[in-house]
Amino acid sequence: MATNRSPRRHSTRASTKAAGKGSSKASNSKKRSSAKGGGSGPFSRLGEVLSREAIGLVLLVAGIFFTASFVTGRGAVLGEAGLLAATRTLGVVGLALAPLAVLAGALLLLGRFPGRRAAGLALLLVSIAATLAATLPPQTRFDEAVYPDRGGLVGSGIYGALAVAGGPVGAALALLALYAAGVFLLTGLSPRDSAAGASARAGSAASTLREKLRDARERRRQQGAQKVRQASPKRARPAQEELRGVHGGPSESEAPGALPEDAGAPPLQPAARVFDYEGGPEGSTEDEPEEPFEIVLPEFREEAGLDEEGPVIPGEYSLPPLSLLRPGRGDPEHDAEGTSRRLTRALADLGVEATVVRAVVGPRVTRYELRLGSGVKVGKVRNLQQDIAYALAATEVRILAPIPGKSAVGVEVPNTRPAVVTLGDVFREYPAGNDWSLPVALGKDISGRAVFFDMAEMPHLLVAGTTGSGKSVMLNGLLTSLLLTTDPRQVKMVLIDPKRVELSQFARVPHLITPVVTDVKKAANALSWAVAEMERRYEVLEKFGVRSLDGYNEKRPEKQMPYVVVVIDELADLMMTSAAKVEDAVIRLAQKARAVGIHLVVATQRPSVDVITGMIKANVPSRIAFAVSSQVDSRVILDTPGAEALLGQGDMLFKPVSALRPSRVQGAYLSEAEVDEVVTACAERAQARFVEEVTETRGEKEESGEPEDELLPDAASFVVATQQASVSAVQRRFRVGYSRAGRIVDALERKGVVGPHEGSKSRSVIVTELELPRIFDPEGSGDGTNPGGPDGRAGGVDGDEGAFPFGRFDEERGTGGGDPYGAPRDRE
Repeated sequence: MATNRSPRRHSTRASTKAAGKGSSKASNSKKRSSAKGGGSGPFSRLGEVLSREAIGLVLLVAGIFFTASFVTGRGAVLGEAGLLAATRTLGVVGLALAPLAVLAGALLLLGRFPGRRAAGLALLLVSIAATLAATLPPQTRFDEAVYPDRGGLVGSGIYGALAVAGGPVGAALALLALYAAGVFLLTGLSPRDSAAGASARAGSAASTLREKLRDARERRRQQGAQKVRQASPKRARPAQEELRGVHGGPSESEAPGALPEDAGAPPLQPAARVFDYEGGPEGSTEDEPEEPFEIVLPEFREEAGLDEEGPVIPGEYSLPPLSLLRPGRGDPEHDAEGTSRRLTRALADLGVEATVVRAVVGPRVTRYELRLGSGVKVGKVRNLQQDIAYALAATEVRILAPIPGKSAVGVEVPNTRPAVVTLGDVFREYPAGNDWSLPVALGKDISGRAVFFDMAEMPHLLVAGTTGSGKSVMLNGLLTSLLLTTDPRQVKMVLIDPKRVELSQFARVPHLITPVVTDVKKAANALSWAVAEMERRYEVLEKFGVRSLDGYNEKRPEKQMPYVVVVIDELADLMMTSAAKVEDAVIRLAQKARAVGIHLVVATQRPSVDVITGMIKANVPSRIAFAVSSQVDSRVILDTPGAEALLGQGDMLFKPVSALRPSRVQGAYLSEAEVDEVVTACAERAQARFVEEVTETRGEKEESGEPEDELLPDAASFVVATQQASVSAVQRRFRVGYSRAGRIVDALERKGVVGPHEGSKSRSVIVTELELPRIFDPEGSGDGTNPGGPDGRAGGVDGDEGAFPFGRFDEERGTGGGDPYGAPRDRE
């Protein structure tokens, strides 16, 4: 028994000892591996961060150094070596390595630069270098001299290998693949994601197109329903009567055109078509408004006989036919139903309870009349202009809060497609038998009715607006209206056009007193002549005991005194050169010239307070404002905002002297061809006879009371010959004192020899040597005075009471028989 137990105990101890030895060996191996590997856990991660930051710092510093070296060329040996290595390796692309190194270093420091983006950027650089190398001929592709200007050694090598392997086509396809791989790696997109995004965008576009087509079909269906209701007035009558009973409209005996409109509307206006909107056919109840509302469409009316030319009587002036004007084309396109729904919904979202009760469709805009809910303030709607424009996706929205003469708020929204209003359209509604002295066709109002006004009742007009807003077209329409409706014996014109091209078409009309004035100095002289003519006319009226031009013409029908219309196309140019003289003349004419038949039309594209001064505004009561850039400019013109919300291209706010608020009008368009036809027709009927004294400088010798210097003619010859119009030059040449030389130069300026003082610059010489005898001839009329009267003013015929206002022109015309306009051009 003993012998059997001892071997087992021995084996057990041996196995235990062997297991202990094995475990101790394993632990020792782990310790050795741990000591050899440097450990694991946070220390290893810290080492990785430190190494990344070190690399990023090195890249950032090196990139900044080489970028500055490449730009300034002051990198010494290291900078030159870097430039040579970069351009020889990658060519032009190598210059981008330094800035890219700065970017890579910064991203490494921030810990946001994955290797995938670095690989994509590298592929793009290599692809660009290979593309540049592809532009070289094969024989020079590996020439070291061309490496810096193309793709370098790398680009030439890659493209050369691709071209040898697959030819030009294979090389191009391989480069495209490299570009695509670089873009996908750099952006993180995959071809599958790109295809999915493109498919989603195409689906969204198709859905939007389907919605637009559905809306278009709905609009056509609603328009067809309107035409059906228009063709069945008997069925619409009960709805109209019910609507009138609810909203207080006109009675049954009144015509449809007798709907209430704005207060102060001009008379003799055409009627309008009225429809009651009650939705489409049955089954479309979801798009119907809650309450019915009126849609007032413009109705175009044509007077009989407008295209017929009047009888031509020998020796008499006949007006040009209105058939020279062309009609417009097309009706306005609108979406009154859809816009009214969107407007009501937008106001509800903004916390305003309102319903659309009426839509008045005009040629350019449609006015939606809103009836506000109980307790809603009008000012709240007025402050929502920009929000409403956003909700309706409109360019500009104008709010009338409230509409004058109505318990409603107006929202004016541009039409989908505006109608073209021409001067021919407006004159087709010209009222026959009117008593207007100076009729002018302006355009059509918000209801599509023609707007006329009498220039004699304005009595002066201020027109302002930015470039391209329609100001010049409106002036052409004003002058053309006067040519079509007035006789040259009734109206005379003075046209001042410093821009030289706007009014040049009217240079041949017989209504002109003087040629179109384009010189700024002559323009100031023309205004001074108008002031002198106004004073002379007042003396004539005082002598005959009458108070106005009409009273004088009624008392002396054999010697009629015509109206005078002075048109200034650009006031800003005159105010910049002769501000004091021009402003004084405009103010005096605006204050006193109405009674004697002289009327001003002042236009400018700079509606600022230094051009339209307070005194000019106070004496020019009628205003027309076109589109301006700010509320400040609108207040300068109209004393109220609103012009900043206009649409341009003839869209205007018209405020005559008798109106409390401006009204919106779409100006009449007139082409240059139509203007030329009307001017030619007028020129064939009579010739213009000009009065040269209108633009000549008036003599101030009698006004100052100083005798003329005896050296003045010699000084004028010296100044013209030497082109030196300075006081010191005259003083040295004639050896006179400084004061006397200054008086001589001032006298030369008064006579129009030299221009005004321009600071440190020398005065400009205006005349030539050939014009000096006319100026200094004591026997002629060129002494600067007006020969029309003995006192130097624009007087009448010698020996006459002064009934004829144009000097020698009236001596030639006389008061007897014969042709007062001269022979027509075809009989010369």
